[in-house]
Amino acid sequence: MDEPEELPTLVATASHPPGDNPTCREHALSDLCRWSAFAGVAARTLVQPLDTIRARVMVSSRPLSVWQTIEQAGTVPHKQRTWRCTTLLRSLYRGYSISVLVQAPAVATYLTVYEKTKSALSQWTASYRAAQQQPPLDLSSASPWNHLFSGLAAESVSAVFWTPMEVLKQRAQVAASDADASLRVLTRRTWAEEGAHAFFRGYLLTIGVFGPYAMIYFVTYERLKRWWSSVLSRTGPLPSWSVLTSAAISGAVAAALTTPLDVLKTRLQTSRLLAGEHLSAWGLASQLVQRQGSRVLFRGLGPRILWVMPNTAITMTVFEYFKARAESRTAPIPPSEGAAQSNRCFTDR
Repeated sequence: MDEPEELPTLVATASHPPGDNPTCREHALSDLCRWSAFAGVAARTLVQPLDTIRARVMVSSRPLSVWQTIEQAGTVPHKQRTWRCTTLLRSLYRGYSISVLVQAPAVATYLTVYEKTKSALSQWTASYRAAQQQPPLDLSSASPWNHLFSGLAAESVSAVFWTPMEVLKQRAQVAASDADASLRVLTRRTWAEEGAHAFFRGYLLTIGVFGPYAMIYFVTYERLKRWWSSVLSRTGPLPSWSVLTSAAISGAVAAALTTPLDVLKTRLQTSRLLAGEHLSAWGLASQLVQRQGSRVLFRGLGPRILWVMPNTAITMTVFEYFKARAESRTAPIPPSEGAAQSNRCFTDR
């Protein structure tokens, strides 16, 4: 079976093949970034309540049900049993504003770095083979090593956006009241009490959580896509339903395997430390296991999987759809169509 087609290098060059329009490539890159951001925001809007439940379950000192977790946050007083839909939604969407502000550039950076790294590593392997040499490591587009390193690179770069978002978002999600969950209040309080470095607390741990997550996710995702290509006898873009299922399954697998790391990250980033205080991930893990047992590291496993599956499924389905459109826009124009056609963008729509 032929290998899946690589994402075109969406960069204009001084010289290019006949019919290969650099302007279209620039437009395709712009579209890819824009729709990657749109996919991330759309997914975040739908799954924010599940993420809030995940955070509250993970930081709880004892096992709680979903409804008990909402009540514990003070959104619905124990004496008040008339549950209002607006109150419940406001509670579950705490931290949404900071998520939306950061989600667009973070997701666009994440997916763009992944695709660019994947393409660069594949070209590196191809250069060895073109010279009839064996590369030190097979990093072709079909290699799991390519997907592993590309996922790690994407996470390492985009963590600059993710880490401050996670700190503020999770503190809002576990706040005792809506007033305490205000983005302005949280930002001022964190800055005044803990300093600027608090916004990047857990940066390395974020990479430690989502680095392995990204590697597991993309290796599984690319394997499933190749399997679908074989089953459906497709060499081009896959149907959206197959991308959706591949992304959801891959997200569930990666989320389950990295839950203990996510518990530590969530606890560390929601803790309030005074200037000069330090709490390591290892020290936190030791405290949790000693006080609550090893099962505490898997607390929130269900909500985490339920949050990740639709999030990744929506994001990747939208991304793959517009990636396919970007590839069609940058496809070389056949010479038979004439030089006069060389300045238009190719589309299949």
